[in-house]
Amino acid sequence: MFWRVAISLVGAALILWALSDAALRLFGAQAPAVVHVRRVGGADVSRPPDAQYQWSVDYTFYVNGRLYQGHEAARGSAVAVGHSDTVRYFPFFPQIHSLSSDEPAVLGFFVSAGLGVLLVAAMNPGRKKTRAAAKAGRSAISPGLRASGGKPATMAYIMTHAEDYDDSLEEYYQNGWNVDDPSWQCRCGMWNEGRYCAACGLPAGASKEESEHGKDH
Repeated sequence: MFWRVAISLVGAALILWALSDAALRLFGAQAPAVVHVRRVGGADVSRPPDAQYQWSVDYTFYVNGRLYQGHEAARGSAVAVGHSDTVRYFPFFPQIHSLSSDEPAVLGFFVSAGLGVLLVAAMNPGRKKTRAAAKAGRSAISPGLRASGGKPATMAYIMTHAEDYDDSLEEYYQNGWNVDDPSWQCRCGMWNEGRYCAACGLPAGASKEESEHGKDH
């Protein structure tokens, strides 16, 4: 349970981050930034020469006279790293900002959003099944509105026809079909609607001894 919730939250966070990042790049306001870069760590020779080193990119900018700070990581060569000198931010909430290129990162958006959707869907498979099961339960009892006059399902009908017993009983009581239901259970265990038991032929209200006698015959 804990891991399902935790992974679902991670997936939701990825989706929100992707949507926020896309909205920021498409609709965010712009401001000039003061950028400071610093190379960290050693070279990763498995990468191309212009991306072998990790760089720390720190920046500051002002909105309505208030100073905001940000930090990003980027890969570059041994002597330089590419970066933008313009920051994008939400005018209504400048705390959300990004020092990025003007063009939306389409691939990054779909990767992050897709991964988020996959995590949420993988951790919550029961919801769709639950809805399907509920629908199946309704369809199992819906024949209770039978062709014989379109009357509501009776207890006798449910006990002899419904496959999903619990869901059928829940719907039976929720719809008030128990009111004036002529169903009765014979001592032999058979549920009936008529005056006589369809299994042993005894009338409604017959005693256990009469039921046993009826079975012997």
